[in-house]
Amino acid sequence: MIGRRIRLDGSAREVIGVMPRDFRFLSEKPALIVPFQLDRNKVFVGNFSFQALARLKPGATLAQAHADVARMLPMMYAKFPMPNGMSRQMFEEARISPNIRPLKLDVTGDIGGVLWVLMGTIGIVLLIACANVANLLLVRAEGRQQELSIRAALGAGWGRIAGELLCESLTLGVLGGALGLGLAHVGLSALVAMGPASLPRLDEIGIDPWALLFTLVVSLAAGTLFGLIPVFKYAGPAMNSVLRQGGRSLSQSRERHRARSALVIVQVALALVLLVSSGLMIRTFQSMRHVAPGFTRPEEVQTLRISIPGAQVSNDEDAFRMEEAVMRKIAAIPGVQSVSFSTSITMDGNNTYDPIFSENREQAQGQMPPIRRYKYAAPGFLQTIGNPLIAGRDFTWTDLYNKLPVVIVTENLAREYWGEPSRALGKRVRERPNGPWREVIGVTGNERDDGLNHPPRPRFTGRCW
Repeated sequence: MIGRRIRLDGSAREVIGVMPRDFRFLSEKPALIVPFQLDRNKVFVGNFSFQALARLKPGATLAQAHADVARMLPMMYAKFPMPNGMSRQMFEEARISPNIRPLKLDVTGDIGGVLWVLMGTIGIVLLIACANVANLLLVRAEGRQQELSIRAALGAGWGRIAGELLCESLTLGVLGGALGLGLAHVGLSALVAMGPASLPRLDEIGIDPWALLFTLVVSLAAGTLFGLIPVFKYAGPAMNSVLRQGGRSLSQSRERHRARSALVIVQVALALVLLVSSGLMIRTFQSMRHVAPGFTRPEEVQTLRISIPGAQVSNDEDAFRMEEAVMRKIAAIPGVQSVSFSTSITMDGNNTYDPIFSENREQAQGQMPPIRRYKYAAPGFLQTIGNPLIAGRDFTWTDLYNKLPVVIVTENLAREYWGEPSRALGKRVRERPNGPWREVIGVTGNERDDGLNHPPRPRFTGRCW
């Protein structure tokens, strides 16, 4: 393939390299990789937003990289022109700062906290099981007191008897670990088959050598934990007195049952902690189910990405007609209820920001207004995604073809600027001090782009595209 030319988006490109079959970047598995290019004649401060990936030098820290980027940010104001109607002072007063973070945070997100909670829960269950098995081993050791005492009288040392008891408990621990590995293999196969999108790097989940080593260590630690209790209880110097005292009076003594009673108390206490924690988690889960995320019935929504090459359209109207034709053909498929386009959907991580100037809100001269999220959407998007329209109306194709300057805002943005959603209708906003005013024609429900456990951020939506 090297040196051959293929046609991509209407343009011929030469193949200069071939990546491995299983190559991927984060959650993406690209079939084609094109060079990153910017047209400096069309770029100004604020109209481009990209994420950069860098590798730290040996010995360098994130704090040092953060300081370097903070030092470079002012250079951007000198190298690129300012947006029409905005000044360098506005950007400087906005105090834009770096956001450097480990790549792991983008890959795993906040799933690490959930996994630690799950690990702690499993640890409590393991401790309860260890206490239960230790109790059973205590009962078994009690029945073997005469045997152990005779062996001690015949010359068996404390270490040998303790070693035998520990060997039995370690064998139980290793067998339990092996059974757990078998169940984990079956469970992981089912988990990967279901493929929940919330789990990062799902295709890499499996039982690797590190998992085997961890299981072995946990199995040996658990076997030692519940095996030491009968060792200290019955393999000590008190064994020699068993033959002299006999087992009848000792079997009913309070001292004999003290260890088992303590283990039962530990089990009940751990079970109570687990029960209370589970109840709180269930309560949190039920509360989150009643939070409106910005969409409804996600199991009925299918999303996909499409791209119309610029070579196939000559102006915006041609693009609108092509998009409308695509939507009508998809809507004609049996079972499809509604179709729409949008630059992003809730919680997809594709967030874009712009300042918002309000017509009836005083802004100090040369000061940057609040920066809010925005996206573009086509008619019918609110109905398709299931976000309710609180006031006003949705976009229409007339808005698109006539290029009417209209926007839709979320409820929290309407309350922030105008107090009530109904009062936002008819108000006008714009992204630049000398830009065109856009009329607010609708107020929609809030969108929790950062997740259900984070407050929704204000957002405004422009007509597509």
